[in-house]
Amino acid sequence: MAIDTLQVKLLNDFKTRTTDRYHISCNFSFQQKIHDSKLTVICESVSEARRQISVSRDQTDIWQQVQKETILYIYLIQGMIDATHEPRHSSYLGTWVEQGFSYLFFLEPCELLIKELLSRSVELRFVDLQVLSYGQWQDYPGVPSSFGQWTVFSSRDELFDPANPDHIYLHPGLVFGSGMHPTTSTCLEQIQRISGNDLVRSMVDIGTGTGILAIGAAKWGVKRIVGIDNVLLSARTACRNVIMNRLEDQIMIIQGDARKLPVAGADLLVANIHYSILQPLITPDLCNQYRWFVFSGIAADEAGELIAHLKKLPFEITFEHVSDNYWLTIAGETRY
Repeated sequence: MAIDTLQVKLLNDFKTRTTDRYHISCNFSFQQKIHDSKLTVICESVSEARRQISVSRDQTDIWQQVQKETILYIYLIQGMIDATHEPRHSSYLGTWVEQGFSYLFFLEPCELLIKELLSRSVELRFVDLQVLSYGQWQDYPGVPSSFGQWTVFSSRDELFDPANPDHIYLHPGLVFGSGMHPTTSTCLEQIQRISGNDLVRSMVDIGTGTGILAIGAAKWGVKRIVGIDNVLLSARTACRNVIMNRLEDQIMIIQGDARKLPVAGADLLVANIHYSILQPLITPDLCNQYRWFVFSGIAADEAGELIAHLKKLPFEITFEHVSDNYWLTIAGETRY
């Protein structure tokens, strides 16, 4: 598949609804109708999706230049910079937006470009410039590394074979999910355990980040996967990794707030996210939408509240594990 620009579209097989903005960031070709997997894709408009999320060949190739020692220039801007106002520059890597601030990443100083950007809106204000190496920002091996049964490649190594089920391409870019965090490995272990029963045909991954959990599930044979992330940069990163692993026919990435998703369902629900985001999602309706679940990223001081909440619902907890004496991972299934 050419990756000059992602083809973003809704197929006739998809049942669609209009709600808050959700943007599809991967071409997704299911062989059967969407209702077979109980997944509902939401998009305000195809043209808006195509405009908001596109991964060009240049954007993909630029990450091949980035090594641990590469210097990053990070401009902190007060205010929200959306996709329509992103810089167009050869050294631009992406923008992380959080809590009213925008972090713009470049491979070289870009003061004039930032000044021009700020002049467009009185709501934007320069706060700070930080200069870091990529290794300081991201726990990034830079070379093929072993991760469970897999060899993980973060560059276009000639040994990487996307058809090999034990090979994964994963470049985290600027996003959490390099595979080094203990919650990631624990989630993958549970996804493999649950999907090993050959009953898991579909999965929803909330807070997909780099897409590593979705990619792992696809490698283990889960056929239909939707990854959701509220951060556009994360959706783009996951999308890039899905393409590099040639899993576009199995994985769709959606940018949007999972808490506002009116309809979602699959055999397996995975969420490696903060409890504050997860908690509103755990409702009685969840029992009707998913059979198995894996929850992680839960801080130790929140674990008791989560477990107590789950025990009020028809969930059976089949696995509990604390990583680094702090991060809780829980897996289980719905009791019928």
